[in-house]
Amino acid sequence: YKIDVPEGRGARVALRFENGDPAIIDAPFGRGRVILVTTAVDREWSTWAVWGHSLIPLMHETVNYAVAGRWTDRDVLVG
Repeated sequence: YKIDVPEGRGARVALRFENGDPAIIDAPFGRGRVILVTTAVDREWSTWAVWGHSLIPLMHETVNYAVAGRWTDRDVLVG
């Protein structure tokens, strides 16, 4: 899908395709964040899923980034 990233809403493009279109966008939403990947991971649309070991580590890091800091208000120093 062709995606336009609106100005002034906190969204940012984390990765672009060669033609300049956004590939990965992140934006704040409530107390969390939203990550949008603008391509499919099946073989009908791309070969990303079969590039070897690139998809799984990227998804792992994306999830870690999206949830980072969510539990800091629950951290308590004991003693």
